[in-house]
Amino acid sequence: MMIIKTLKYRLILTLLISFFLSFTSVYAASQFEWRVLLHFAGKQRMLTQKMSKEILLMAKNIHFEENKHNLQKSSIHFEWTLEGLRNGSKRLRLIKTQNLAILEQLTKVAQSWKKFHKLVKSALAQLVIN
Repeated sequence: MMIIKTLKYRLILTLLISFFLSFTSVYAASQFEWRVLLHFAGKQRMLTQKMSKEILLMAKNIHFEENKHNLQKSSIHFEWTLEGLRNGSKRLRLIKTQNLAILEQLTKVAQSWKKFHKLVKSALAQLVIN
């Protein structure tokens, strides 16, 4: 469980850094685009916390199937959002990122996500424990 906690904090830190770097960039985005971007950057942090909680509840066999389903949905949503923050997404109304500093930070987030996602997939592969 310590690995999950460490990965979660590294992922959150990387997301926060990318969030603050986005303010220092000289990027002409509309007010609406910034609102959407900030919303999803914050949602990324929330999703990592939510997935961690769902894994822990599964480990304690609390509403196992419900939490497993929620974990899968949260994982997919995180991936869509990460991809959208990097490359834009019409579905999520996110613009493509042009700023190199932000792209570098999103690459770090993607690397942290790969490690965390392995734990998520492992949890999703678990059967109900009785």
